[in-house]
Amino acid sequence: MAQTFDWRIIGGDYFVRSIAVLLIFTLSASMAFGQTAGKPGIKAIERAKKSIAKVGVGGKARVTVRLHDMTAVKGYVSQAGDDDFTVTNRRNGKERFISYSEVSTVERPIGVGGWIGLGGIVAGVLILVAVARL
Repeated sequence: MAQTFDWRIIGGDYFVRSIAVLLIFTLSASMAFGQTAGKPGIKAIERAKKSIAKVGVGGKARVTVRLHDMTAVKGYVSQAGDDDFTVTNRRNGKERFISYSEVSTVERPIGVGGWIGLGGIVAGVLILVAVARL
């Protein structure tokens, strides 16, 4: 008698947990590799300048700037210079002057394309789980 593969193994709890862990690692990988430790060097300052230049200046240049002292500043870039830049809070209009040497990371909000991609990933996982349970 020919041996058949038991597809219920794929639909088991182990498979669902594996997909969930894989999804979490994929989404958090960019945060883990983008951080630096210790005092900022010239490369870190140049990376911060490049990030702010890429975001631009104005009301649509929304950012979350994480500083080396573990604080986060949210708002939009209202001014960018050679040594520092200004982040203005959208709600209260309060300005915060930040030196590039203080910056740990510069994060931009997820755009429409990012949300569409994330929705596609979630839909794919749900389809895999539904097919596996058949």
